[in-house]
Amino acid sequence: MKTDSAQGSARQYTVPASPIEPYARRQFVARLGEDLAVGFLEAAGAIILGRNIRAGRGEIGVLARVGTARVTVEVKTVVAFLGRGDAIGQFSHNKARTVRRSARLLSKPVYRVDLIGVTLYEHTADLLWVPFAA
Repeated sequence: MKTDSAQGSARQYTVPASPIEPYARRQFVARLGEDLAVGFLEAAGAIILGRNIRAGRGEIGVLARVGTARVTVEVKTVVAFLGRGDAIGQFSHNKARTVRRSARLLSKPVYRVDLIGVTLYEHTADLLWVPFAA
């Protein structure tokens, strides 16, 4: 915040953000959502086997063992007060296909894809786990 007093008034304005900042914010929000989802999975008894695993042209967000099944978990995060919509609705048909394809390319193929939608509010977050989402 800077103050412009050239005209005798105490007018405040914000210095424009650099072009890299929106990317950094998206990364921060995505990482926060993934961290919350991992904590949520662990609290539900899942064992986290890996995170951000490159497979083919895609990436597995979270690889977990749920009961006896190995599961890939896609995490979609939205910030509610920015009006970004529904976290679950962000999981497109194309993204589902990419995640399924990547999951099958792992050294031990995975055939179950779950989705966790994270909606961030100012002081809280809602998480919704959708088993067998893709």
